[in-house]
Amino acid sequence: MKKKIYNRTGFSLMDSLIGLSFICLGVSMYFETSKWINCHIHESEINLISARKIYENRYVSDFKK
Repeated sequence: MKKKIYNRTGFSLMDSLIGLSFICLGVSMYFETSKWINCHIHESEINLISARKIYENRYVSDFKK
């Protein structure tokens, strides 16, 4: 008996498309997460600067007394 040879180009093409979609999804999630983290870091820096100004103003006013 001869074994039948199956042509699997359709399956490999489908696997390639699924892999490409996962890669694109991963890259998209990476950039969105990076953007979100940078936005929160910027907000935290603004809060830190305002808190530092309040603290410095209190310290200077206490020092002047």
